[in-house]
This record gives sequence, C-alpha cells and structure tokens, in this order.
Amino acid sequence: MKRKKILVKYFISYLILISLLFLLGEISLRIFNFTPYFASKPNIEVLPGGTYIQKDSILGYAHLPGKFKVILQNEHTFETTHLPSTLRITYPIDSHYLYKERPKMWIMGCSVMHGWGVNDEETLPWLIQKEFAEFEVINWGVSGYGTLHSLLQLENNLPENKPNTIVLAYGQFHQMRNVFSRERRRHVMSWGHLGLLNQPYGKLDSDGKLIIHQSDKLVHQLWKGAKTFRVIYYGQALIEKFLDFFDDRKKVTEQILLRIKHICAKNNIELVLANIEGVGAEHIEKFCGKNQISFVDISWDVWDEKYTNHPYDGHPNAKGHLLFAEKLLPFLRNQIEK
Repeated sequence: MKRKKILVKYFISYLILISLLFLLGEISLRIFNFTPYFASKPNIEVLPGGTYIQKDSILGYAHLPGKFKVILQNEHTFETTHLPSTLRITYPIDSHYLYKERPKMWIMGCSVMHGWGVNDEETLPWLIQKEFAEFEVINWGVSGYGTLHSLLQLENNLPENKPNTIVLAYGQFHQMRNVFSRERRRHVMSWGHLGLLNQPYGKLDSDGKLIIHQSDKLVHQLWKGAKTFRVIYYGQALIEKFLDFFDDRKKVTEQILLRIKHICAKNNIELVLANIEGVGAEHIEKFCGKNQISFVDISWDVWDEKYTNHPYDGHPNAKGHLLFAEKLLPFLRNQIEK
C-alpha cells in the first residue's frame, strides 16, 4: 500500500508539472505572438474578383488571365497583367507584333521571377526584355512554384514553343516545394482563399529514378487540439521539421535539374541556372560545375530589407529586381555572344 501511494504521488506530481509546463508554454507562445499558419490568413486583396489562381491538371495551379490590382496589408499596391496563356507580360501588350517572330528566351521560376510585389515593368523578366530586344522574353514564373514546376512547363510546351535560351531561377527553398514537404504543406494552409490549389511533387523509386505525383489538394492534417493550443501546433511543427530532414529533397531536385539539362541538350537550348538565394549557393554551383550547367549567382549576400517589400512581405521590391539584373544581364550577354 505504501509503494502504491508513492507511485500515485509521483504520478500526480508529474501530471501537475507537465500541466504547468504546458500552460507556461502556451502563455509564452501567445505573449510572443506565435501565430499558426492556418490562423494567419495573409492580408491580401485582389481586384477584381478576389482570386488570383486557377486549377491546372498538370502544374497544380496557374495564374488567372487578366489585369489585377493586388493590395498587401491594406497599404502596398501593385498591378500584374497575365496573358490568356496565364503568363505575366514582359512588354506592353500592344507591342506583341514586334516580338512574336523573334527567338524566345524563357525565364522560369517562382514568385521572384514572376515579380510578386512589383508592377509589370519592374520585374526582372521585363528588365531582361529591355536589354535583349532581339528576343521575345517569356516569363514562366509563378508564385509558389519549385524546380519541378519548371520541368513540367518545359516538357509540356516543347517543341512548338522552343526557346533558344532558358534562365532557370533556383533557390534552396525550392527543394521543399519539389517534394511537397510537411513544412511546405503547413505553409500553404492559409492560401486557399486565392483560388483552387493542388500540388505536383517528386519522389525517387528504388532505382533512384524520378517519379512525379499529383496531390488531389493541399492538405495538412493537424493533430487533435492543434487548432486550440499553440503548444500542440508548434510541437507538431517541430517534429515534422525533424522528419523532413530525412526526405529526399536534395536528390529529387538534382534529378529534376538533370532531366531539364537533358531536355535542353536534346533540343539545343542554352540553359542557365541563376541562383537567387545566398543559402546553399555553394552546393548548387558545385553541382552545376560537375554536370556542365551554366551557373550564375545573382543572389544578394544578405536579403537587405531595403531591397524587399518589407514590412508587407519579404519579396524583392523594384530595387531588388534591379540588383538581380545588374548581376544577370552581363552574364547573359556574354553567354549569348559566345
């Protein structure tokens, strides 16, 4: 009986301690305003219509055609124009007749290449078009895309729209998108209000071959109680981040890049990989060197806030796009004139 009482006493003590730690953690997270992604719907207004994207059977989603005014945090405003093809313009629409017969240069990537946060004429692809008037520059960038999306765009738009040159923007953060990691699923929970979404992702089979899957929808399953208690939500996030360390994102991304390189070589397309993120630049530069892929680092040493849309979001502002252009344009000119 005495031993039983001691065990009960210890059990109650540990239960009280755990409850106190849980309560302290919950209070601390709320005091320091740690807000779960699902509860922090981005303050984005899109005019007209309120939506910005549409479902795509191959890419998961794409932009809606048309001209849109986007307002971030009720203050920062920019305008985007998407062609019937859903791609963003790189020159005035009424000038299309000047460019349609010219050789094509494709700019591929994510929201950075698309130019989220800046007006049409401030995007990097627009700046490239100004410099390379002998080409028609086509902006394939879409917010949220990874390297896998660029591969799918390439495979599904050849040979009828064959470009002479492809500039493929790359950041290490694309790796989580390429495998649709747990962390990435958590990130996109709050974006569904902008339109229909789903997501292609890559995996490797037992032979190391790239296999592409398509999720039915962007789903992240929260643990029971995670919507109520932030300790549970961030506990789940911490464990999932740990599990993500064991996915094949790096190898999957390398296989994607090798497939893109193979397609370009087969079609006599000049491929340039432009690194946009300082983190991980050494690895991707080494990979490109080993596999004979032209590489240029256009990233900033530090993403200084004066080159971003801070405090509205962290995307490059007009000055940031100019900084990219200062590094990319001379490299491209040199490659083309070889």
